Amino acid sequence: ICSKNYLPRARVLIASLRKFMGDWSAGLILADETDAADQLSAYVGTMILPARALDLPTYDDMAMRYDVLELNTAVKPAAFQYWFQQGFDQIICLDPDTELMSPLDEVASALDAGARGVITPHITGPLDMDKDPTELKLIRTGIYNLGFAAFSRSPETDSFLSWWASKMPTECRGDLDAGIFVDQKYVDMMPSYLPGTHILRHPGYNVAYWNLAQRKLSRAPDGGWLSSG
Repeated sequence: ICSKNYLPRARVLIASLRKFMGDWSAGLILADETDAADQLSAYVGTMILPARALDLPTYDDMAMRYDVLELNTAVKPAAFQYWFQQGFDQIICLDPDTELMSPLDEVASALDAGARGVITPHITGPLDMDKDPTELKLIRTGIYNLGFAAFSRSPETDSFLSWWASKMPTECRGDLDAGIFVDQKYVDMMPSYLPGTHILRHPGYNVAYWNLAQRKLSRAPDGGWLSSG
C-alpha cells in the first residue's frame, strides 16, 4: 500500500517479490488518485488498485482528514478484506520501503500449518534504554511492526479484520498522547483476539534501525544481506 511518492520504493519491493516469491501474485493498493493509472501500471509492473476502489463509505472523509501516513495505514484492513473477497487464501502485506533478501518461507510454513495470522515484534530482547528508540517508545507505538503482516482466510480472521477495520475511519491517527499510533497499535490485541496468531521471532524478518543493536548484519555469498547468520 502506498501513495505516488513511494512508487519508486514500491518498485524495488516488487522486483524483490518477483525474484523470491514469484509463485505468489503481487498487488499494490494506491492510496492516491489514479489520473494516470495505465502509466502507473506499466511503471510499477504489477496490477494497481486505487484505494478508492475498496469501496470504503468514508474514504473521501479519510482522505481529507488524514495525513499521508494515516491514510495509507487506515486502508490496510480493508485491503486484506478485499483480496480475500477476490478468492485469495493467504495474503502477506509488506510496507513499500521493504526489500526481500530471500523467500518468506517461514511465513508460508506458518500459514500452511494453520496460523490465522503472522506478525513480528519490533524487538526480541531488551534494549539499552538510553538509546533511541527506547523500549518505552516501542511500547507506545506498538509491540508489533505492521510493516509486515500475513493472514490466512478463516471466519476468525474475518472477525478480527472487521474489528480492526472498524477503528480505521476515525481512530487511525498518529496520536501518542491518546495511546494511538495509526493502524499499528491496535494489533497489540491480535494475539488475544485472533486464535492461531503466530508471532514470528526469526532474526531475518523486520530487520530495521530499531533492532540492529540485536542483529549482526553480514554479506551473503550472493551479495545480499544476512541478519544474525
